[in-house]
This record gives sequence, C-alpha cells and structure tokens, in this order.
Amino acid sequence: MLPNGVIAVVNGEEILEQDLKFEMKAALGEGLISQDNLSANKAMEERLRYEILMRLIRERIMLQEADKAAISVTNDDVSAAVDRIRKDFRMDDKKFAAFIEQRYGGMDAFENALRKRLIIEQLVLRKIAPGLKSPESVQAAVAKWLHDASTRANVRIALSQQWSGDGCGCCNRNAGQAPKAGAKKADSGAVSAEKKAAASQAGLEYWRKKYGDEDVNVDATDFGCHVQIDIIKNSRIVKSLSYQNGKISEM
Repeated sequence: MLPNGVIAVVNGEEILEQDLKFEMKAALGEGLISQDNLSANKAMEERLRYEILMRLIRERIMLQEADKAAISVTNDDVSAAVDRIRKDFRMDDKKFAAFIEQRYGGMDAFENALRKRLIIEQLVLRKIAPGLKSPESVQAAVAKWLHDASTRANVRIALSQQWSGDGCGCCNRNAGQAPKAGAKKADSGAVSAEKKAAASQAGLEYWRKKYGDEDVNVDATDFGCHVQIDIIKNSRIVKSLSYQNGKISEM
C-alpha cells in the first residue's frame, strides 16, 4: 500500500499519479493513441499506463545513477537543445509554442522533460556505453545496465498500477474471460537483459528490412509473455512491434 497519489517508489523517491497523467497527456498529444480509442478500451488504457509507468521507473533509476555520478546539464545546454528541436520541426515561434503547450502544457514542463533526457543521454555516453558506436551495441549495453540496476533497486508499485495482462492477445488467450487467480503480472523491472537485447536487435532488423529506415532507435519492454519493441524516430514512437518465440509481428 502506498500513500494516495503515489503510484511507485524507487529507492525512496516517489513517482506520483500526476507524473503518469502528464506522460499520458503527452502520448495523446503526439497522436500515439486517440482519446476515443483509449476511452473505449479499458484494457488498452491499463496497458498504456503500465508501459508508461515502467518507463518512468527506468528513467528514475537512471537519473538517480546520474546524480551519483555528478552528471548534470546547464541551462544553456537545455536552451540549445530547444533551439535544435524547433529547427528540426521547422516551426515558427508561434506554432512551436502552441505545439509545446498542447504536448507538455507549457515551456517549463518541456524544458524539465528535456533536461532529464539530456542527463540520461550523458549517463549513457559517459558511464553505460562509453566508446560504443552502433545503435545495437548501445542498446545491448543499456539493456544490461538497466537489468543490473533494476535488480539492485528497491522498487514498489501500487497494486492499482500493476498490469494483469487482461486484454492482451498472448497474455490472455481466453478473450472475454476473467484472468485466473494468481495470473502472472508483467515483470516490474528485473527482466532478462539478453531477452530484451535479442528483441531489440530483431525489431531493428525487421524494421530496416521492411521499411528501409535506418535512422531509428528502439525501446523494449518485457511483459513476460512477449517483448514490446517501440520503434522511435525523432523522439516519437512510430510503431510498436511484438517479439514472441523469436518472431516479430506488428501491433
């Protein structure tokens, strides 16, 4: 049991319901999923909430390790990153401000999220995967590091946030039936680094072979029954793949 408004605790640091709502709003703002689809499908909403919570937990672990290593970024670093993103989006100041307001609720929130991302990028560059060049080798190093760090971390998740797998085609094959008592929950952190690395590699190879797009990254989430591989381009999820029994399928 966790206090009201607290959905997880990572090494003594709380992740709040408002943090999850912020990321849910961001997913909706980016068009990753429509509000109508989410409202009509509670299983989809539960799964999305869990995926985002897992990312928040991973982010918190990495930020804590960055703090231990005295890794930080300056306000000038953040401002320069904002300028780069504005140019990449090819928006004038007015359109860019409107986009940030819709996506993040304001420039302060956007800069805070961007600062975290820059710190994590520095952690990966300097501590997790120094000297590694290929995306595949970096992904494998990050997956192994997160596995080890998650195993050491003290993570508690509110019962209301744990994902049962109900509504997932491979977690619950008896559609329409209630999940069985004691059904396996999705792994909350200590997942197989090798499994995620294999899934990430397979997802990249599948995407590049089918779509010919080399300039993408991946983010893998292990749900026990399968690994979900999010294909990421320009900081946006363009497609999610499922990796199960050595095979890739599009979700």
